[in-house]
Amino acid sequence: MTDYSERGPIREPYLTIGMRHAAAKDAAPGEPFSQFDLMPFGTASTDAYTLADLDLGFAFRAFGSRLARVDLTVRNLFDTEYRDFLDTYKGYALSPGRDIRVSLSVPFGG
Repeated sequence: MTDYSERGPIREPYLTIGMRHAAAKDAAPGEPFSQFDLMPFGTASTDAYTLADLDLGFAFRAFGSRLARVDLTVRNLFDTEYRDFLDTYKGYALSPGRDIRVSLSVPFGG
């Protein structure tokens, strides 16, 4: 088996694709904000949704034998519109859209 984690300047590369699915949920009568299901605006019940996530990154030699890391995380990759059932603002706002994060971790010290 070939060890690809030590080829070239890049070390420990990874790629992860994930899926998150939530089934449709109906608000029970008498539940806080359930009255929004009967009004022309807002909602208490939510539709089903599926979100895709992506994580990738690698390490590289930064200072001698110490490794620095670069990581990219994308949540809700396709910017799907959805409402999370437990979201406090679901009655009048969508849940968060695409979230992109890039991080660089650099070692310090001995």
